[in-house]
Amino acid sequence: AFDYETKFYLSLHKMDTLGNLIYSHDYAPTSNQSDADVGNPLQIVPATGGGFAITFEERFWSGYMTNQDAYCLKVDSLGNEQWRCAIGHHDTVNYRPFVFPRENGNYYFTYSDPMIVNTIGSDVSPMMNDSSTIWFGEISAEGDVLWKRNLNRDINLQGHFYVNDVYEDEQGYIYLSGEMEHVNIMGFLLKINPSHEAEWMQQYLCFPDNTDAGGTYTKLYGLTPTSDGGFAMTGEYFSSDSEMFPGGTQSSLVIKVDECGCLEAGCNPDCYTSTPQVQYIRMLPLEVYPNPAGRQI
Repeated sequence: AFDYETKFYLSLHKMDTLGNLIYSHDYAPTSNQSDADVGNPLQIVPATGGGFAITFEERFWSGYMTNQDAYCLKVDSLGNEQWRCAIGHHDTVNYRPFVFPRENGNYYFTYSDPMIVNTIGSDVSPMMNDSSTIWFGEISAEGDVLWKRNLNRDINLQGHFYVNDVYEDEQGYIYLSGEMEHVNIMGFLLKINPSHEAEWMQQYLCFPDNTDAGGTYTKLYGLTPTSDGGFAMTGEYFSSDSEMFPGGTQSSLVIKVDECGCLEAGCNPDCYTSTPQVQYIRMLPLEVYPNPAGRQI
């Protein structure tokens, strides 16, 4: 929602099954700065005990973007704001807050910090954060950050991460899937143990031999556990014009991995790694018969 005075608001609407509006609420930016606005509303999830948790990014502009914080907003079943919580860092630009409710009413959260904050009024674009990683933490049912952990302390996690889906098993192990931007844009699957330590990350890249294409990416969006302890993940692959894809391509993607995140059994025998592993999805070999061919192949 836009108030015609430069501020953008977060807007929540509830409708009945016929599409009739039941209520509508706008939520102002947290900061009173004149250049603060709500950037990307990212997620709305049912909260334990009723209502919803909503995540969003709040931006600050002074010619160039100088800061962006990550927030969780809690509303009751009528959309009335109960609390909001800043979960990022004040010295970094924070992206992609993602929360998921716990049975005790608390929330786990994740976010990434790919850039360093500029001083207010700076005429220089934000600098890349060489220490950018995934942060993982917990918010209380009352909206307080209880703790947060830099997962780069456990394994080498550097890059710009978007967490798109999450799964927690009965033993308390948590799995995050999504996409990372570093040198290449790759999908990933990350395992966190009940002590909140990252145990391993597997990364997935389609067609690594398609090197002449610009802007190629492999992204993962959905994470579903399978009966054998592994996972099925959905996503997409994109390539611009290239020798492999002369007209370019954008294709949906489904991959199946085992309990260690492996496309091929045995890639991670101890189900632990201090350095993320990249697994490649390659083009299946093509054979032409007869070769050379005449009128038929």
